[in-house]
Amino acid sequence: MTTRQTAAADRTSPPVSLRGITWNHPRGYAPLEALSDLDRHGTHRYGPATGSLVWERQPLEGFESTPLSELADRYDLLVIDHPHLADAVEARALLPLDGLVDAAELDRWRAGTAGASFDSYRHQDRQWAVPLDAATQVAAVHPDGPPAQALRTWNDVLAHAVRHGVTLCLGGPHAFLTFTSIALAHGATPGGPTTYLPRAQALSALDLLARLHRHCDRTTAAGNPITVLDSVAAGASPAVCPLVYGYVTYSREPRLLFRDAPRGPEGLIGSVLGGTGVAVSARRAHPEAAATHVRRLMSPSVQQDLVPRTGGQPSSRAAWASDQVNDDWGGFYRDTVRTLDAAWVRPRRPGWVTFQDTASQLVREGLAGEQPAETIADHVDALYSRFLPPTPGEPQP
Repeated sequence: MTTRQTAAADRTSPPVSLRGITWNHPRGYAPLEALSDLDRHGTHRYGPATGSLVWERQPLEGFESTPLSELADRYDLLVIDHPHLADAVEARALLPLDGLVDAAELDRWRAGTAGASFDSYRHQDRQWAVPLDAATQVAAVHPDGPPAQALRTWNDVLAHAVRHGVTLCLGGPHAFLTFTSIALAHGATPGGPTTYLPRAQALSALDLLARLHRHCDRTTAAGNPITVLDSVAAGASPAVCPLVYGYVTYSREPRLLFRDAPRGPEGLIGSVLGGTGVAVSARRAHPEAAATHVRRLMSPSVQQDLVPRTGGQPSSRAAWASDQVNDDWGGFYRDTVRTLDAAWVRPRRPGWVTFQDTASQLVREGLAGEQPAETIADHVDALYSRFLPPTPGEPQP
């Protein structure tokens, strides 16, 4: 159905009540709930959408790991993580947005998106979600911590850790994602036909991570990005977390400074793309009505004004480049956009989420047990071969 046809249908359809699911942090829910609240109070400058929409929340761990097939029965709109796409498509949980939104409109959204956020929701030549939020792993530093030039490279970070300690983020999938990002900074291309990473870069990354682990706060390292950032901001952990998903809300009180991720020996930035997309359930009765909310969430006025103003982290490149937005949020966007543009997009392959969660546990256990880098790499590669065997004719990520 085209945009014009949808609009005509909306004028004649009875009111509908929609439900959405997002994640339980202001970055994840504040803009969405603010817009729904404006809807309840009448007309406003962000434009109308079809039907009422109530958002519910789930913990960050649920967002990272709960299969979308478990949520699509109950929610019309789902805020999702792109690695879940392949499993969700296989379970027929989502409707492709290119069947609900005009191609020209999708092209405009893609052209205006920061980094690879838009393309991360593409799978099997269909667009299954659009980027509501853009994020990647960056460095977070307490205001009393070292200046940016002191942490430009991973060697700089290691030297600082030996003298002052360091904070790591290794809970949930993040031990594996940190390992991947350090390998990317060392020139690796993940996702080979038989091994997850080239051996040399995998061992370099694991060796560096093990050395940092010896100088980290072990209790804090077991947390997710939110608990890690809380600890650094409060001064309860070492002042530097060299790699953690950026949260713009911490650019205000309690304040942190966000910077590009450290570079490897050849000057490469290594980071794994995060962020969130908004998708439409294939199992609910009003997909066209849900799509009107998607259009509004991707509109310039919402992405460039409402989302950043309420503490969201927009996917709009214009918002990331805005002097006003950067002034409001301590330069967060300007100081990390190079990392966002360089970030690696995880494969959208069935089994990926289980693989990254299990691999992260292997990396954590290996670091805690001071296992040799070769042993940890062997375990990750064995898991990779079991969970993600190459598909004939499939392009490697």
